[in-house]
Amino acid sequence: MYTRRSAAVISFGAVALIGFAAASQPTQPADRPAPAARTPETRKDQPMNMQHDSKAMQECMKICGECAGVCAQTAHHCLTMGGQHASPEHQTLLRDCAEICAVSACFMARSSPRSADLCRECAEICNLCAAECDRMGKGDEMMTKCAEMCRRCAQSCEKMAGAAAR
Repeated sequence: MYTRRSAAVISFGAVALIGFAAASQPTQPADRPAPAARTPETRKDQPMNMQHDSKAMQECMKICGECAGVCAQTAHHCLTMGGQHASPEHQTLLRDCAEICAVSACFMARSSPRSADLCRECAEICNLCAAECDRMGKGDEMMTKCAEMCRRCAQSCEKMAGAAAR
């Protein structure tokens, strides 16, 4: 069963992976000067309307976390169903959706200037996942729940990506 704790664990896993990747990046060579610090005023890629404390962003992060959990649960559920549900293509889509949702929430949580890009991609993958779960679900409760959650997440991410474009 999905709980808030499982969303936190999923999100924490993505944060841990992001933190590990950042820590493993090479440092600036000593013989090369460090690039000038960029302030928010000079960052042309900084989404101006995506404020970390906005209610819409908080809601989007929450929905992304929930969607990540539901997609992960659905992937497991589909493995137990077997057949086309356990196919590598279907499993990959479910897991891609779970991971992009978790990473999108993490990007928003740290007010990344790339949040809008991730939200656009998240919405696209969520829409694909919803369509696939609808097509294959045929009344299965878990797959219907996944499709509904993915559509909700896609709408929220599209809204966040659109807000950043203004």
